[in-house]
Amino acid sequence: MRAKTVTKLEPGRHTDSTTHKESSDTHQDYKRLIAVGDIHGCARTLDRLMTELAPEPEEHLVFLGDYIDRGPDSRGVIQRCIEISEQFCCTFLRGNHEQLMLDYLAGHGAASWLANGGHSTLGSYLTRSGGWHLPPEHQAFLEATLLYFDSPEYFFVHGGLPPQLTIEESKVACDFREFLWTRPPGAHQPVAWEKTVVFGHTPVSSPLRRPGMIGIDTGCVYARHKGFGRLTAVRLPAEEYVSVANCEGWLRRQARTRRGKRAAQGLLRRK
Repeated sequence: MRAKTVTKLEPGRHTDSTTHKESSDTHQDYKRLIAVGDIHGCARTLDRLMTELAPEPEEHLVFLGDYIDRGPDSRGVIQRCIEISEQFCCTFLRGNHEQLMLDYLAGHGAASWLANGGHSTLGSYLTRSGGWHLPPEHQAFLEATLLYFDSPEYFFVHGGLPPQLTIEESKVACDFREFLWTRPPGAHQPVAWEKTVVFGHTPVSSPLRRPGMIGIDTGCVYARHKGFGRLTAVRLPAEEYVSVANCEGWLRRQARTRRGKRAAQGLLRRK
């Protein structure tokens, strides 16, 4: 069994360069990497992707964040990620949706989280009594997610980086939310990055490959939107893409979201 490469980051306290450096891991030689795109509560689809990938013991999986929200089984995704980390070497990055949930858990931002798909996550954690319960190990997983992972040849991040800054400059100068929310630069915009940046966050109909960047959020949760509805991973440095179709079922997602919305009304009234 190989140890997880995760470092705890306290939500709301990622604004200095010291914390950013703690989010990076450049001291180990990872020659074979697998990056996994945005899952968004699609646990069955994650299972299918892992079957297709069949990772080998020497491969290091880097999950790019957005495990939760919008899809039907956020709880199941987090549980599977924990189980995967017990079998393989894994790094779990933080997405903007994990930050929204952590902000809520810290006592603020309920409306923002729920407006961005938090209803479905809430629905996956509902109890029979009508409340919701987040297992301590699931909260610990969320809190332990990293802002980025820096390997010798690739820089992994959920959202992106300012194109005018080098990666090293971004680590020092950027507010932590820029790593979570930044969109990729335009097709003809030059970038100052020292290595290839691998990211999710921005849905594309097929993996985005431009000089200096690889985007692999192929809109897994948006199965009803033409051109989307796939969960994608990429093996590096081979740049071998592995993609599977969403297999969650629309009615299952709708039911979970309805339950979450009813519970959310009570949460907002208590705020």
